[in-house]
Amino acid sequence: MKRKAALLAAAALLALTGCAGGNSSAESSTADGTSAAVTEVTATTTKVRTTASTEATTAIAPQETVPGEQIALKEGAWYCVDEQTNGLLYYWVISGTQLARFDVKTGEKLQQEFEAVDGSFSFDGVQYTLDLLHSQQLRLIAAPEDGGQSLLCTWFRDAEVKDFHPFSEDELVAMAAEYYASRTNHVPEFTDIESSEGAGTVVLHLYDLVQNHTATCERYYIDRFSGSGTDALGGSVNLHEPAAAGWKPEVPEQETLRRAGDFCGLVYLGGVPVSKNYYEPDDEFYRALLADTGLTETYPYLTEIPETNYACTMRGTELWLVIPADPDARVNVTNVDPVSGAELGDVYRSYAGAPFLLKCNYSDIGPDVRITVNDGSERPAFSPYLSMEDGSAKASESRVRVFEGVKTTGSESPEESSESDSAASD
Repeated sequence: MKRKAALLAAAALLALTGCAGGNSSAESSTADGTSAAVTEVTATTTKVRTTASTEATTAIAPQETVPGEQIALKEGAWYCVDEQTNGLLYYWVISGTQLARFDVKTGEKLQQEFEAVDGSFSFDGVQYTLDLLHSQQLRLIAAPEDGGQSLLCTWFRDAEVKDFHPFSEDELVAMAAEYYASRTNHVPEFTDIESSEGAGTVVLHLYDLVQNHTATCERYYIDRFSGSGTDALGGSVNLHEPAAAGWKPEVPEQETLRRAGDFCGLVYLGGVPVSKNYYEPDDEFYRALLADTGLTETYPYLTEIPETNYACTMRGTELWLVIPADPDARVNVTNVDPVSGAELGDVYRSYAGAPFLLKCNYSDIGPDVRITVNDGSERPAFSPYLSMEDGSAKASESRVRVFEGVKTTGSESPEESSESDSAASD
């Protein structure tokens, strides 16, 4: 039994690597029961022989072995979890005589011939010992000088190295952000891997931070191998699908801006109640307001602006049309404190540079937004506002053009906004 126990650690080694491939070799034993380590390969399993030890050891595998006994290792894909953090780190794939490791986060692939001696083997310069827990689960322990990391590895599917192509977590994060943004015209501030469910499913959390509050945009439950899954409501999601086309109207003003060297344009559309913190194209209030401006012939796309192209601050009372010069630009609108200038969070993070409506500003002290146009060039942030002198529409940056809009003789005070809001509510 002592020799039986001694063989276990060595035999266990092969289970992790799952090495396979090559021609089988005949077993040879000495009179005292020892044998040279030999690898045998079949079409679907790898067999390892161990060298019997003269010292007693503690058996770590549930099955009993005898010196020189062959252990069949299951070929295919194993997923490996760090036992300290419980995080999925690697896939190991055993195929023929090859052992390949795939980094779950980056997708980096390392592959080498597998060779194990007496329950230990080296991979990418790290020495591992292997405990065979049962035929489909092993434990890998790195040598102390290599960090001592303990990986619990579980077999989960048939696979060959050449056909094993999981998406890395970095790829899934980028794909999820692009998929969501192109369909909502909102680029989430953050997209994180929230958790993993076994070997194949990952949960992606898309969210913004607004005044130290996490505002969830969406959660996707995605298969790491197909790139498809569901959203939080169970709707079908396929991250392979191309980006949605989005709203791309004909905007003559964009060409005017580019010719003049301006990177953005503004049109003041009038005052709105402070409580009007939403927008729908068919909303009677906005339809009437836009019609009353007399500007729908000048800017015909005004009546077509989708709700995805709307941004507001909670106390804003001015409605502006913002026109980026570059239709492919990405635009950020950041809510700021009009007194201190402190940033309070983004209220708009566009995927594309189509015109959008912006409800903002409530104080004569200063604007409550900063707009940043990301078009590949260094562009200063700017703010729209109404002049305290004559009420005319202004921009805080000279390369932002103010187009013809609603005429006004002065900005509406916060008190007047509250009164008009109450009247509208009544």
